[in-house]
Amino acid sequence: MRRDAEQIDHSDRVLPRQVYEQIASDLAFRLSDDCSDDFKGATDQRDAAIIVCCLELALRGSEMVNLRLKDIVPNRDREGLSVFIPSSTRKAGPFVTGQIAGEAARIVSQYLQNARPVLLNGHPDSEALWLNRKGQLLSRESLRQMLRIKLGNLCGAPCSSNIMRSLMASRTDIREEHLGRRLGHSGKSPLAYDLYPIRDMSIAHGYNQVFLKHGNFSSDY
Repeated sequence: MRRDAEQIDHSDRVLPRQVYEQIASDLAFRLSDDCSDDFKGATDQRDAAIIVCCLELALRGSEMVNLRLKDIVPNRDREGLSVFIPSSTRKAGPFVTGQIAGEAARIVSQYLQNARPVLLNGHPDSEALWLNRKGQLLSRESLRQMLRIKLGNLCGAPCSSNIMRSLMASRTDIREEHLGRRLGHSGKSPLAYDLYPIRDMSIAHGYNQVFLKHGNFSSDY
């Protein structure tokens, strides 16, 4: 029974990137620049930054929560941010560097400049990139709940870090062997058997019908 359960097709849960990007954009700018005690706006902006980081970096949940503030730095010679993921925080694979550009970089920068100081709320600063409302490291469980419940409710389909990683595997502009290194697994891993068929499906059919089905969500949450 367990083997059969592992073979259930969850590809319908992987929505187009545009759905998640629009939700992140709507969440990102609810915190005004001059509001120092708006914890709801700060957590919305934090969650927006987490969503775009999940989309751009395709990290596991444990790798995401273990990111440190010093791991994200502005690029000197071009726009955007570089993200350093040391091998010590990865489940598999060597040290890697990810890139965040465009609107995603702007959302992450807004979190760092505006929302993170609100979440600190006078508490001693920590090395953690993602903070809860007490200024402490955001837990893996809190990240999981945010993706599963908050993001899941907004986009109308269950979500998780693995589902967000599936979007990276579906990209056709990156060679499959390079995707494997980004995702930190070999082609023989159990997750790869789930992810790469999704990639093949996206090549053959695209996401048009899925987007039409799920794209009519309201941005007035």
